[in-house]
Amino acid sequence: MILNRTVIHNMNFIPKKRFGQHFLIDKNIADKIVNSANICSDDIVWEIGSGKGILTEKLVNKAKKVVAFEIDRDLAIYLKDKIKNENFILINKDVLKLDWDTIINADEDIKIVANLPYQISSPFLYKIENHISAFDSLVLMIQKEVAERIIAYSNSKKYGKLSLKMQYYFQIERLFNVPPHLFFPSPKVISTVIRLTKKHNFPVVKNIDLFWQIINLAFLHRRKMLRTNISVIFNEDIFREIIRNSPVDLNRRGESLSLEEFITLADYIDKKSRVQEFKLTRKQEENADAIK
Repeated sequence: MILNRTVIHNMNFIPKKRFGQHFLIDKNIADKIVNSANICSDDIVWEIGSGKGILTEKLVNKAKKVVAFEIDRDLAIYLKDKIKNENFILINKDVLKLDWDTIINADEDIKIVANLPYQISSPFLYKIENHISAFDSLVLMIQKEVAERIIAYSNSKKYGKLSLKMQYYFQIERLFNVPPHLFFPSPKVISTVIRLTKKHNFPVVKNIDLFWQIINLAFLHRRKMLRTNISVIFNEDIFREIIRNSPVDLNRRGESLSLEEFITLADYIDKKSRVQEFKLTRKQEENADAIK
């Protein structure tokens, strides 16, 4: 069932571009998304960008508790009036700017279900990584291009830091696409629903900080060889030895290495030398995350 667009107009609400608002209007798709999350009566669910509540009203009937994050004050007022369930908590704030440690309980294993605003997809997922112990699974409707980046494997132009971060922590499934006409206003891109289920055991890495540092540097300049990108964390003498004996060919580009090869490289470097800490600037972080 598709909601009539005039119904949304009659709510006296104009979608705000600055929040990337595209409201899902197909109830069948909403059912598919919620059912894909496999929610039980004892589950804690976070919903990001609740909008008009097409997912929210289904979630509160399945979960033990639903915490909805909605940045738009007008929508927050609307949702408070619409959803009266006792298991519903609404937070009218920017989810990216919140201190999650103040709202995550240590004994909770949270599921996330969201029609995620396109412009926050990557920063939101990186924030999930920083609080990985709190989350069990995510069912997200995101821009198809971002979904393809998350799912991508080595030797693909879409493969990068985001792919490796998500694949390290999660089993990832592409579920289905959602065409633009099932949103109001219609976006210019196709959406994809994916499911990320946290792995019971993450791949073993001797030095996780070094591992991520090497990955960040590997994608800082995608067209350059690994030996060029990672050289900044070594003194010259040690680096010459590493180039000679590395189990991974450092003349390759970062985009050609699998997750397992990055682990092999990081473990070898950790065994061979103490490296210098090299922090990327914000601009460098953005470059490392870009598709070029």
